Amino acid sequence: MHPALYLALWFWLALLLASLERHFLFLASASLLLLGVCLIRQRLWRACLRMRWLLLAVVLVYGWTTPGWYLWAGLFAPTREGLLFGIDQVLRLLALICGLQFLLTRLDRDGIFAGLYCLLLPLRFVGVERERLAVRLALTIAFADELLEKQTGFQELLGHLRVGGSGTGADCIFIPVQPMVLRDRILLFLLVSGMILGVIFLGNRSWP
Repeated sequence: MHPALYLALWFWLALLLASLERHFLFLASASLLLLGVCLIRQRLWRACLRMRWLLLAVVLVYGWTTPGWYLWAGLFAPTREGLLFGIDQVLRLLALICGLQFLLTRLDRDGIFAGLYCLLLPLRFVGVERERLAVRLALTIAFADELLEKQTGFQELLGHLRVGGSGTGADCIFIPVQPMVLRDRILLFLLVSGMILGVIFLGNRSWP
């Protein structure tokens, strides 16, 4: 299967999770996380551990800023609705993290680039150089995944960034482009069409 299909599936998952109601969201997230625990337990655990402060911040922001029924009378009381909304967003993030880890087990840096290069084809018609954008996105994803695997500390990460920022640019980057067979083209068309319809549906539902 072409790498662009894996990326499109992940984008489709993101749109699907954004449109699900709470009970369906819980079922879908729990099923995906259970599958991740069975197949990529260590990788998923490392990713969630790195995101723990973001997940906690989401719950705190929603819980203490959303109007609703206060859980207790007094200062600094969260609202029930806010905590529920925060838990919803955490479930979406956890499911997306799990889906991304599955994606990274299937694609290396070259595969990520080949998929992004294909998906960014429409940008060529508006004058955007998709090669540059695809390379930057692919390198960012691959570098972040490499840091996750090595469990790099904050000081070491700053050292990597300083070294990377002082490079001479002499390194060569090869651009792998994988052709798509007819089956992959049809599947990609269906996935992209579904994502466009999903965006339209979410836009109409949120419009007052």
